Amino acid sequence: IPDIYKRMTTPAKIEQGNMDSFLVNTTELLKRYLEQERNQGKANLRMSLIGRADRRIWMDINGPKKERELSFSMLMRFLYGSIVEELLLFLVKEAGHSVTDEQKKVSISGVDGHMDCKIDGEVVDVKSSSDYSFRKFKRGFDDGEDDFGYIGQISGYAEAEGKDRGYFLALNKSSGDVALLEVSDFDLINAAGRIKHIRSFLKDTTNKPKACHDPIPDGKSGNMQLARVCVFCEYKTDCWPKLRAFKYSNGVKYLTKVEKEPKVEEINV
Repeated sequence: IPDIYKRMTTPAKIEQGNMDSFLVNTTELLKRYLEQERNQGKANLRMSLIGRADRRIWMDINGPKKERELSFSMLMRFLYGSIVEELLLFLVKEAGHSVTDEQKKVSISGVDGHMDCKIDGEVVDVKSSSDYSFRKFKRGFDDGEDDFGYIGQISGYAEAEGKDRGYFLALNKSSGDVALLEVSDFDLINAAGRIKHIRSFLKDTTNKPKACHDPIPDGKSGNMQLARVCVFCEYKTDCWPKLRAFKYSNGVKYLTKVEKEPKVEEINV
């Protein structure tokens, strides 16, 4: 990280090969987002999914076809985040570090994935993050905090490459700070064992695993609301058929149980 900061603040001639790679990768990103059709159908089991909750994986593979189109703001966040990650890798190269195996295909037990890269020979997953997520990359993940299955994902890449550790290199999109988090074999999961477990419950195409997260109390009202990560899930009405949504000044609140009717506008879920 000090090398990245030093390169950013010290004027020097850009290495042409690094610039060429950045421009090619960014061009491919723009083409993927703006030229290619986005498949909203069912997903295949991939390395990026294995760290997610059982029910989320089951819904992606066995659940109903997703008809909802991604909003402009969501697509912009994804695109912006991807470009930020390419920029961070460009700076790593400019700082004099070796970046190899970019988007290398790896496989465990027939499940494929594409790792971001190796930096100086170590498996690294590059992330752009919000303030909220950046705290995890700065201090490490506590139990129950890995909502998007990042540890499972990096575990798969490390296991496929015969490594006993992996790393997250994260950039805070708000502050510009950079963090490097080492995930050792103490925290890595057994990716092959996890894949075996996933396949066991995917065989049952009618019975869903239990909900990923239980609802949480909405203050002292007696109402119960969705856990934070569930708010962004496209399957929330499948998990909670009686879900109700209320529009507050600071955003929408999704209630699974209403004991006290909120005095704000109710909207369609």
